[in-house]
Amino acid sequence: MRMFTRVLLCGAFLAGCGKADEPASSPPPGTSNPSPGSVTPPPSGNPAPTTVPPGPTTPPPGGTVTPPTPEQPPTTPVVPGPDASAPAVPTTGSGGAPYGCKNCTRLFNGMNLDGWDTAPGAWVVKEGGVLASTGKAADIYTHEDLGDYRVFFQVRHLPAMGGKDHKPCTVMFGKRPGDPMAAARSLGGAQFQPPNGGSWNYGVGGKFTQPAMRPMFDVSKWHQCEVLVKEAGSFHAACCPVADAPCKTQDVLSWTGTGRKHPFDIMMHNGGLFDEYREIWIERSPTEDGLLSQK
Repeated sequence: MRMFTRVLLCGAFLAGCGKADEPASSPPPGTSNPSPGSVTPPPSGNPAPTTVPPGPTTPPPGGTVTPPTPEQPPTTPVVPGPDASAPAVPTTGSGGAPYGCKNCTRLFNGMNLDGWDTAPGAWVVKEGGVLASTGKAADIYTHEDLGDYRVFFQVRHLPAMGGKDHKPCTVMFGKRPGDPMAAARSLGGAQFQPPNGGSWNYGVGGKFTQPAMRPMFDVSKWHQCEVLVKEAGSFHAACCPVADAPCKTQDVLSWTGTGRKHPFDIMMHNGGLFDEYREIWIERSPTEDGLLSQK
């Protein structure tokens, strides 16, 4: 009896010891044991959805769908420049000639130097139809030799950029240079300094006459001038400040001497000077004597 009881106790003890010493089951190959406190993720049978960019839209029947245009950054507005399609300056006096001069035409067309001779780069055309010197000591004169004529022009003098300052100058009864591209000065004629009537004899001789009450205009302002020239040997010049209405000119200079056909010369007295001319009109062989700007 004692032997039987001992066998039962030993069997129960061996069964309990076997369970206590049984090792934990190993994880399947390719996996690791979770760390303490971690949550085991759910099975990967239903993966999280992935966002896919929309594809092209199916066009409706009878048409197509234009893909949206990507947004562009704002741009700075462009300010338009001068209108290249603006009408050209007229070359005839169709109502634009000064003082109602019916037979006047433009001697300077306001667009380029056609009809004029000068050294390259000495004179340019600025915006607004302005003939401007560049500071180079070189005259600009007509390609045509003139006899009897009436010439109108507007002129102003800008501050000199170094060197000697001098009033604007024009010259009548000079001689045409042999080389039209070479820098020329005075052409050996009779000088008229607009608008105040200064003068100089560059070899042509003759006599200058100024009025007793000669005006003294501000040369930095625009002035209108008229010069009546006779091939036989004379010119009569008068000027006035430009205003909204046509101004009435005042005599500033006259000259008499030995005449000849000649180019109308706009003289650059010395380098570093800046003169501007505009609205240069001419009446060839005028039939009316006297100055139109004084009537």
